[in-house]
Amino acid sequence: MPQTTRRTQALALLAATGMQRGTYEPLLFRLLWRLGIDIPPPHFMSFGAAAGLLGTSFTVVWSSMMWLLVWRHQPLNCQQLATGVLLAGGLFGLSMASYYAWSRRRHALPEWAALAGASQPASTGNS
Repeated sequence: MPQTTRRTQALALLAATGMQRGTYEPLLFRLLWRLGIDIPPPHFMSFGAAAGLLGTSFTVVWSSMMWLLVWRHQPLNCQQLATGVLLAGGLFGLSMASYYAWSRRRHALPEWAALAGASQPASTGNS
């Protein structure tokens, strides 16, 4: 089954939980889907993938805005700046991944691979 069909099924499951659309279908994910990047909704991503994607995107957007609005007018130590940016992005990524993992358990959502028609059947180990 194409991943977009699994994504449609996953989004239907998430909508049935009563969550707000912005929670299970964040702007970043809608943008990536429109660009043709077919990733699962955040509730169905692994913890590491969610932390990496969300932390990286936050780091890029936040540090760009901070540079334009504040940091370019101040003398800054590059090492301190890099440490602060990476720490902020890492904490954000871990926080959001933790939230999505908690929400996945709270709503008893299945694993991504368990959705109907997973693209590759599980191997039985008998060859």
